[in-house]
Amino acid sequence: MKKWYLLFCIAGLALILAATPLGASCAVACLDRMGGLDSDVYITLMRGFITGFQIIGGLAAGVCGLALAVSGRGR
Repeated sequence: MKKWYLLFCIAGLALILAATPLGASCAVACLDRMGGLDSDVYITLMRGFITGFQIIGGLAAGVCGLALAVSGRGR
């Protein structure tokens, strides 16, 4: 069970670090799909995607890191 906590904690940290390129890629995909966007809309979309990836990664790393820390104390 501990290996899953460690795996998701590392995956969450990797997602935090990769949030900027992932967010930019999603914004470019939206730009391609819609055929063009205003620059303000594009930047807002990109910031939203980056923030979303950072939140998801932070939650995964935080919750799994806490579970890993607490599970080690019981034994």
